[in-house]
This record gives sequence, C-alpha cells and structure tokens, in this order.
Amino acid sequence: MWNNLSNRFINVTLGSIVWIMIITSFSNMNIEIPYLYIWRIILMGSIFGVVFGVIYYYLWNYSNINDICKVLLSSLSNFICIVTTVKLYSSTLFDMLMHFMIFIFIITLVLHYLIFKVYLRVQNIKLTKELEKLH
Repeated sequence: MWNNLSNRFINVTLGSIVWIMIITSFSNMNIEIPYLYIWRIILMGSIFGVVFGVIYYYLWNYSNINDICKVLLSSLSNFICIVTTVKLYSSTLFDMLMHFMIFIFIITLVLHYLIFKVYLRVQNIKLTKELEKLH
C-alpha cells in the first residue's frame, strides 16, 4: 500500500508541476521568473500530489469509513487544495475569490456527491457484469 501511495504521489506531483508550468507559461511568456516562483510551483505540485495522489486514492481504495465521510473528506481536502494553490499562485486572485469561497465549497461538495453517485453506479454495473459471467 505504501509503495503504491508513494508512486502515485510522485506521479501526480510531477504531472502537476509540468501542467502548472505549461499553464503559467501562457501568461508569463516574456517575464523573468524568480526562484521563489519556481518553489511555489513545486509546492503547488506537491499539494496536488498529496491531495489527488495520496488522500483521494487512500479514501476510495483503502479506507473503511462510510461513504458520506469519504465525500466530506474529499471535498474538504479539495477545497483546502484550491485555497492554498490559488493563494500560492497569486494573492491578487485569492483576494478576488475570497468573497466566493463559501460558494466554491458548496459547488465542490455538490460535485463530489454527484460524481460519487455516478462512481457507485458504474461500480455496481461492473460488479453485476462480473456476477453474470460467473453464472
């Protein structure tokens, strides 16, 4: 389990860093980049790696807690990820979005719940097909 989680962390972190570099290069093409900016991008990628590579994977594959807690924990970790990465990327953007944080959290919670319902339906269909093959 630990080996799998560490591999997922590394893959998601490196993929996120590359993704963030590509996205930010569109807006910062002719600007010299200070070292602090590079460290912030590495930190943002690490946050994505922890949330999406470790927390999500552990919650949905190894955790024994009930489904509502899984949805709440994944929504909360996603919201914290959003807030910290936006703050690391731009304080101005963070200040603009500060007034809408409760709405962002509600949207995150609703989307996690809806996607969880779709995930359950897909898992039930797969399980039904496997059981039909056995008979």
